[in-house]
Amino acid sequence: MVKEEEKEEMVKFEGTHPLTSFWVDIFEDGDDLIARAELPGMRKEDIEVLITDETIKICGEKRKEEEIDEKYYHKWERSFGSFCRVFTLPAKIQVDKVKSTLKDGILEIKMHKSKKEKNKEIKVNVE
Repeated sequence: MVKEEEKEEMVKFEGTHPLTSFWVDIFEDGDDLIARAELPGMRKEDIEVLITDETIKICGEKRKEEEIDEKYYHKWERSFGSFCRVFTLPAKIQVDKVKSTLKDGILEIKMHKSKKEKNKEIKVNVE
């Protein structure tokens, strides 16, 4: 149990902190570009991936599991809220051949490189 005098030293947080960033690797594997994003605790329903032949946009929202009112925290490091990042790809891709999966907190997007010069945008379903 927390003593009254210790409560004054604790920081009281209300609301949530925005999820401002997440780690992403983009690399080539033969004729493919692969993007892997660390999104621990995310569900595929809360992630949106938009692809053009030159860019990849990963957006989503991480929600709290439960609402806790007027709670004193000793430590608050977890982030909740909306996030969105856009990356310029190092090569043009075939947007019709993009596949993505979410497994164990890793979003993997596999994109086949293209030699064509056309702009098109599609929404990619996360499986």
